[in-house]
Amino acid sequence: MPKLFGIFRMLRSDIVVNVTARTCSQVISLLAVLVAGRFLTLEQFGAFSIGSTSYVIGVTFVYTGFYEYLLTKKNEEETRDTVFFLMLAVAVLVALALIVAGLAIGPQRSIIAKVLITFSVLPLLAAPAAWSEALLLRRKSIRRLSFGNFVPEFCALFVLIAFLELGWGIEALIAWRVAAGVLSTASLCICALTRPRFTFNRTVAREAVRTAFPLYGSTATQLFSGYGADMLLALMLSPAAVGAYRAGSRFVSAMADVIFRPVKTLSWSRIGRAAREEDKTAMAEAWIKHVGFLAMVSWPVFIAVMLLGPRLVTTFINPGWSNVGPVISILAAAALFQVFDLFLEPMMIGHGDRRVFPMIRIISLATMLLLLIALARFGAEYAAIAVALSRALVGIMAVVVLARRAKLGWRPLTAALIMPAALAGFCAIFVTMADHSGLLPSRAAEHLMLVGGGAGLIWIVIAGLLLFSRRVHLPTG
Repeated sequence: MPKLFGIFRMLRSDIVVNVTARTCSQVISLLAVLVAGRFLTLEQFGAFSIGSTSYVIGVTFVYTGFYEYLLTKKNEEETRDTVFFLMLAVAVLVALALIVAGLAIGPQRSIIAKVLITFSVLPLLAAPAAWSEALLLRRKSIRRLSFGNFVPEFCALFVLIAFLELGWGIEALIAWRVAAGVLSTASLCICALTRPRFTFNRTVAREAVRTAFPLYGSTATQLFSGYGADMLLALMLSPAAVGAYRAGSRFVSAMADVIFRPVKTLSWSRIGRAAREEDKTAMAEAWIKHVGFLAMVSWPVFIAVMLLGPRLVTTFINPGWSNVGPVISILAAAALFQVFDLFLEPMMIGHGDRRVFPMIRIISLATMLLLLIALARFGAEYAAIAVALSRALVGIMAVVVLARRAKLGWRPLTAALIMPAALAGFCAIFVTMADHSGLLPSRAAEHLMLVGGGAGLIWIVIAGLLLFSRRVHLPTG
């Protein structure tokens, strides 16, 4: 009974609540893409993606720099009001940039211009939302923060569905993001229960600017890694190509986030605790165990998606979105390498080496840029290949660096991965044979559901045996 109460306490903990809320938000985002695909053409979705990507890039800077400064300063009363107006200034610059971009595009791409100009109001809403979120984090009000982030996304999904059913088309997607922005700002401000005062401290402002500018450079690098392909495709190709890449990328990244985020959170906690205790052996053991578990969970899923991706799109989303399928397959193959990349930062920070992982990120970005310039002009599939190759490079470099840093040799890592690899291979064989056996129903939806369900049942049985026999270990925080 005490053990059962301990499990309940763990499930009610702030970290579990936050991870669950963020995971649900990713699921909602994925559902939004799936729903939109049934009503929109790839060209319409691509036009929206170009505008929304530009907005996301801009708003990210509102949540960077001054946001971290507010989180780290001890005296909230002295800094919070000045930081609010600094955040608002960044938001105004982002809004103006979106308006100028929309006007510059002109009538040639009127849909994209409409999205950009409409979204120019959202950075102004993001400033109070980011400020309130930082205050909630400072005060460790994780449950309020999780509520304030999840509920608006959940409600906005119904706005999207309603307007799509009414035949609004791309305007339904615009209304969805505007509704999410308005509801998120209102929800977070209510949860924070604080309003800014009209005071401005120049000393605080100068210190905040000095803190923020280096972080903006790091953020720009991360943004290019995430959205560089979208922007280059927008410059080189049609909105339909952008839509194909963005839809496939959104599908795979949402799946990856749902799988990876809980383990990543536990890894930061476990490796961080071992680092504080200066126990490098415990850090290495945690890394090996978490890599093995994550490979067991993620590799069979991504291999199944890689094999069935094209048919999943044409069956469950829209036959007109057939170009999305190959993108999903390619990016799912690249996600196999993220198992190693995921642990790079906590392990390197735990070992006191903060120079290695930025260098790996820079090499990856340079590689991706060169590959995109060379390949993206040929279409969304080739852009996905460029991104996949750069991610594979990061994964390989990460596992080499971490294996050397852990000083365990290759045998423990091989032992941790051999059974997950065998499970993934077995699932791949089952999916391929079942898909081409001719014994399953000819209707595509039933066929795919039976293939996926059978692979899932096999995974549950074998994964359970691996955990029971302790060949694979559950991650701990």
